Amino acid sequence: MKVNIWTSCSITVDEKERFYLVYLHKRDVEPIFDILKYKYFRAKKVSRWSITRSKVVLQVKTEPEGEDIVVEIVPLGRKAILTRAGVGKLPPFKPEPLLVKSRLERTLVDVNSREGELVVSTGEIGCHIRLDEWKLYITDKNGRVFFKEYWNGIRRGGFPVYPLCYKVVGEEKHFIESIALEPDEAVYGFGERFGRLNKRGQRLLMWNSDTTMTSSDRSYKSIPFYMSTKGYGLFVKTGAKMVFEVGSEYCYNAVSFEVWQNYLEYIVFYGPSFKEILRMYTELTGRPPLPPLWSFGLWMSRCAYRNRKEVEEVAEKLREYQIPCDIINIDPLWLKHYCDLEWNTENFPNPEEMLRKLARKGFKVCLWIQPYVPKGTAMYEEGAEKGYFVKNKKGEVYNIIDFARKEVGIVDFTNPEAREWYKKKLKKLFKMGVDVFKCDMGEAVPEDAVFYDDSTGIETHNIYPLYYQGTVFEASREYFGEGLVWGRSGCPGIQRYPVQWSGDCHTTFEDMACVLRGGLSYSMSGVPFWSHDIGGFQGPKPSPKLYIRWSQWGLLSSHSRCHGTTPREPWEYGEEALRIFKKFAELRYSLLPYLYSCAREASEEGLPVVRPLVLEFQEDPAVREVDLEYMLGPFILVVPVFSENDEVEYYLPKRLWLDWWTRKPVEGGSWVKEKVPLDRIPLFIREDSIIPLTTPMNYVYEKPYDEIKLEIFLRKSAELKYCFDREKFDIKAAKDDKHAVISLGESKKKWTIAMFEEKSPREVLAHQCRLINWSYSREKKKIVIEVNELAQGATVRIVY
Repeated sequence: MKVNIWTSCSITVDEKERFYLVYLHKRDVEPIFDILKYKYFRAKKVSRWSITRSKVVLQVKTEPEGEDIVVEIVPLGRKAILTRAGVGKLPPFKPEPLLVKSRLERTLVDVNSREGELVVSTGEIGCHIRLDEWKLYITDKNGRVFFKEYWNGIRRGGFPVYPLCYKVVGEEKHFIESIALEPDEAVYGFGERFGRLNKRGQRLLMWNSDTTMTSSDRSYKSIPFYMSTKGYGLFVKTGAKMVFEVGSEYCYNAVSFEVWQNYLEYIVFYGPSFKEILRMYTELTGRPPLPPLWSFGLWMSRCAYRNRKEVEEVAEKLREYQIPCDIINIDPLWLKHYCDLEWNTENFPNPEEMLRKLARKGFKVCLWIQPYVPKGTAMYEEGAEKGYFVKNKKGEVYNIIDFARKEVGIVDFTNPEAREWYKKKLKKLFKMGVDVFKCDMGEAVPEDAVFYDDSTGIETHNIYPLYYQGTVFEASREYFGEGLVWGRSGCPGIQRYPVQWSGDCHTTFEDMACVLRGGLSYSMSGVPFWSHDIGGFQGPKPSPKLYIRWSQWGLLSSHSRCHGTTPREPWEYGEEALRIFKKFAELRYSLLPYLYSCAREASEEGLPVVRPLVLEFQEDPAVREVDLEYMLGPFILVVPVFSENDEVEYYLPKRLWLDWWTRKPVEGGSWVKEKVPLDRIPLFIREDSIIPLTTPMNYVYEKPYDEIKLEIFLRKSAELKYCFDREKFDIKAAKDDKHAVISLGESKKKWTIAMFEEKSPREVLAHQCRLINWSYSREKKKIVIEVNELAQGATVRIVY
């Protein structure tokens, strides 16, 4: 059911409530294949083909006979192939806004026809198409098939699963593709999805919504990209509504997907490693710039601080208790109207003075916004007059009802003038002393809306966050020289505009686990930075134990924020909670050099900071279903506790680990079940790791960062893309029976290097740096080396 509300309508309270509930509950999910309801025309036979520039074009007859399907096969690099299919003339290939480049690299392509088959080869992979009976599959350079359509589905009688086909839905055509699943195959990605990490067995609607929860299949961040343990990734290049059936109830043997448009574009990437697939995917869809260092500090928030007095009291207590914190977020009550970008000076008098006062204490300030402007405000009248809002088919402002049950216009960020208008208003607030904006909402564009760029709501609904958060990010980058947002909604390419958080979770242990699964799925969807509401957003005030358990891993996420409808400041949960929270906040701040080095890797290679074990240990089949623990960067394994009784069961992949708390070695390769003290969670350091640390402060740059402690657990070799405090170089370490060599770079800091599980050295030599001292502890098997005055090419050599 659709409810359309125009500017001219007179809407009662009950109608507003109904509109809002209809929007919240809108689903439109039904099986892809239903031969009693719809007619399907599948690709049957290639009638002719040709080579045009760098692509192969095929004319394909259908069964039953209908309009021909035109297919284009376009290599985008040595290990990536684009397939385009449509009826009649395909639209020109348009990279933007989802792609930042049209190809990965120039590639020599070989096309030949033999034995009734057309092969398009890049040297690394080959796309094969049967000419007489349509079949498409892709092989690696050794001839191994890693991707193929699901051909057996046409033999399922009254319950068919068709490979490439179109479906007639009224006067529209929807395109469908089906890919074969092997019996042991696992599938990951699809955006922030709160169910099990392995998506096999799930039906996933790609339609962003204000989920109001994190324990269902609804999602704020729909990304039609997935990776398979067969070694490939697949991205459907569209912003339109979609549905995936991933070996779900209709057919366990295929991934089928349907797109609500009359053509289909999908890219297949071959790794076979997940990391290589993510590098290629993010090279095409974009990678994030490095967020500012202070954004990796703690964000403190509440829904909502009611006035200036409450904000300043929280700031005072954070410093009084010496809890490290960098950002205070102020939710909607700072606004006169939600959201006209004007201060509520009754509750927040003299906001510039407040911002200056907070800045002197080392706090940045984040303000809540949404992309909807209330009818009756000056900003609405200005935007409506200038044509800056999304329209209906009559050309009128398309008003919707927001969470406050107000009629609001949706800012049309496809209009360049509207973007500049909005940025100008944000920069006015930056000038006052605001540092960043929390970009809430952005999931409510109606299907029948019309945008400035002539796109419809069904085409733009899912990718609206890219325009919305992109505009806010641009304003930040133009004003400060570096961009940052704190966004809720997401889509392909949203990683260009960090950071997003997980939305409105409930205050339960079960929801806490769902949130982690959502973050891990998001990480496997090409988005490196992510956060969530420590303590849960909504529901009864969390118990002290739930708050503690959430904060322990929440402070070991990419970004960390306390937020909820009841207070989330640690002193609200008792002395024990305050002590444990402070312990983990200080741990986070000591790990800032490591976290920022992981951020550099994310920015340069597209790899996430929070990683499911399957990303780091893809060769280990035991990790395919593991989704209640994760790697923080490449070297630290984090095991949250999701139970009231403090019991946890976790898997340690096969290799040697160090227990974080004792620095004692632990052999991996098995499941462990234990009861965990309240003041800790299981944390482990991976063998062949390099972890830089610093002394925690009350906030970033409270004092100069004069010293780095470099912890190394070396068996063979390790490498880290070090980046911290305006210094950037690669740190490498390698050892054999006679030597260990650590390569550093130019630095003005003192470096204290601690090496664990080491035998006694005969001597330590320093090159291009000054050796201050070194020592060895036989009891701890630990070498400690102090150096400073590091020049380019600085190395430390340990001789055994």
